[in-house]
Amino acid sequence: MKRMFLERNFILISTVLAMIISLPLIAAAQASPEFMLTWHAASYVPPAYSGKALPIVNTKITVAVSLISAGKFVDLSRHEIRWVINDRAVQTGLGKQEVSFAAEPLRALQKVRVTIQNYNGGNISHFLKIPTVKPEIIINRRAVNTNPLLERQLEATPFFFNIPDPSYLTLVWSLGGKTASGPFASAKLLEVGTAGIKPGTLTNIKLTASSLINSREQATKLIFLKI
Repeated sequence: MKRMFLERNFILISTVLAMIISLPLIAAAQASPEFMLTWHAASYVPPAYSGKALPIVNTKITVAVSLISAGKFVDLSRHEIRWVINDRAVQTGLGKQEVSFAAEPLRALQKVRVTIQNYNGGNISHFLKIPTVKPEIIINRRAVNTNPLLERQLEATPFFFNIPDPSYLTLVWSLGGKTASGPFASAKLLEVGTAGIKPGTLTNIKLTASSLINSREQATKLIFLKI
């Protein structure tokens, strides 16, 4: 009798322990998979820029999706993947993990929705919003002489144009009623002479950058330089 009691207790304890051990495994199996949505905009940024290139109107944007379950990438080659861009269905296909599109005008955000169909008996979706910006031109100021009152140099740096490199830009500088213009390579630097100018004089400098590919892509920067 005592032996049967001990055996029953052993079976009961073993069953409880097995259930406790299996609970995390069941929870892990039932956990929702993790979406990974990455995107890349093909607008220009300087090589030294460590941030992300942002799209302007008509920039090519490429979005890719991956799914992680139990710490591993899921093979999506046999799953139907549906892409919706700015509320419009664009592509659907088996294993279609990547899609490209041009950023639409009049949108502060480009909206992307991806749905993986028939995954574990259901559909799972994820949503992404990509900010749309305008082209920019930055003016960097630096002294080119140990005496900053002798001469200063201004440098133009473009961001987010739909160009492969700055050689596709023209620049126009305006300073004190005078203008200087030319292709980017020869006009990116502007030397500001200070001889004969009273120290502390405030001068406004305007710079306009225009794309040779699309004349509607322009950026203007206005600064006030204290001589």
